Order: sequence, then structure tokens, then C-alpha cells
Amino acid sequence: MKIIVLGSSADKGFFHRRGKDRRTRASIAIQNKDKIIVIDASPDFFRQIKRERIIPDAIFLTHAHIDHIAALKEKKFNIPVYASRKTWNEMPKKITANCLNKKIIDKKINIAGLTIIPFKVDHSDLVTNYGYKIDGLVYIPEQRNLTKKAKEFMNKATVLVLDGAIMDRDLNVHSSIKTKLKWLPNIKAKKIFFTNIGRNTAKRTHQELVKYLKNKDKRIDVFYDGKTIIT
Repeated sequence: MKIIVLGSSADKGFFHRRGKDRRTRASIAIQNKDKIIVIDASPDFFRQIKRERIIPDAIFLTHAHIDHIAALKEKKFNIPVYASRKTWNEMPKKITANCLNKKIIDKKINIAGLTIIPFKVDHSDLVTNYGYKIDGLVYIPEQRNLTKKAKEFMNKATVLVLDGAIMDRDLNVHSSIKTKLKWLPNIKAKKIFFTNIGRNTAKRTHQELVKYLKNKDKRIDVFYDGKTIIT
């Protein structure tokens, strides 16, 4: 299984920066044999898949915030788009109308040779949020509190991806990296990456951020657009 980082920023993006600090909105592709699935359809979706020269076979959505679904309003999608029943209900009709092959995912499924398990994550009071366990990958791009269910899945991860929107202080919908560093000694994941990098976190360059976090926990690294991981 290959993980391709399509985007690694929070909702605004960092289009004016260079190298690993140039970030588009958070999304990943997962390639297994000849199949590719994508998690979230960001505003930068079409540029991202063009850059990586991929054609997704399916899309999975974490939640209904616009920076995770915006691409769906731009054209009609014939490929399967998976989301929880609650997420479909929380999305604007002008977006859901473009999804011609809507799929509901509320339990474990097998697709593209992968076992995909959705699980609830605490992020916002306004929308229902899900993380995904896909074989050894656990992907949680936005998170406010560490729930018992989320911790259970985080402990099963070979590769754990977490929300890096805020560095030092918790916000209403995001726990900070500082808070997550307090969680991590009790989390058994083998490798840990931060994504969804926001303006507060991006005050450090990518290189500075990686160095700072590795000094806290050697398992930690940071996503950048175009990064690939083989599991």
C-alpha cells in the first residue's frame, strides 16, 4: 500500500511558499495494486490529482466542512463517493446532487483490496466527523478531543496521521499539537505524522517543525505535498 500526500494544509493553504512549505488543502490518496482511493475532496482536488497523475477509483469523506468537500460542487462525479449517512445529510444539496454514485459507509468494508473502517472523531458540534483505519493507516486530519474510540484505533496504527492545525493553544474545533504531544506517550502507533498544517503551526518552516517535533518524540514527522509512504 502506498500513501500519497495530496495536500497537507488547513483551510487556507500556503500557495505562495516554496518547496515543502508550499501546501494545498489536506487530502491523501492510497494506492493498492491498480486501485486508488482518495480521502476528502478538497478545493485543490483537481490540481492535486493532476500533479500526481492519478485517477481515483473512489472518494471517502471525513466530514462536511467545505475544505473537505469543495471539489464535489465543481462537476458531476460518477465514481463512488463514500460518507456516513449523517455526513450526507449535513452536506449542501448543490454538492450532493453532483455525486451520482453516493455510498453510505457506517461500518467496515473491503474495497480495492483494503479493509476500511470508519470511526467517529470529536471535532465539531456542527458536523459529524470520522477518521478512517485503512489496514495499518489511521487518518484523523481534524480532531478536538481524544475519545475512547479514537484512542482505540490510534493504538492499532502502524502509520498514524493527526491534526496539526494549531501548535500551542487549543481552539473550539482543534486540539493543539502541544496537547497531542501529551497524548502520545500513551499511544502505541509506530509512526506519527501531522497534517492539516495551519498558520500558527506554519510559523516554523517544514524543516524547523520536523526538527522541533522529533525532539519531542522520535516517531513524529510532518506531511508535505507529494510525500509518499510505503507500508
